[in-house]
Amino acid sequence: MVTDSKTKSLLCLKAALEKKALDPVLLELKGTTSFTDYFLLCSGKSDRQVQAIAQGIEEALKKKGIR
Repeated sequence: MVTDSKTKSLLCLKAALEKKALDPVLLELKGTTSFTDYFLLCSGKSDRQVQAIAQGIEEALKKKGIR
């Protein structure tokens, strides 16, 4: 399954928002860096919430067959 980086990034953003991530920012870095096209920043109210956000993103990617 081939998915472009923008679609993957938006999927990650959606998953983070579903876990109530605070202040999400999706930066487009195409042409600026050689190691990534997008960078997602967000935060949570506690360590537990941040872990839930990370796990939610991993699960959303796994459901779509993306590593």
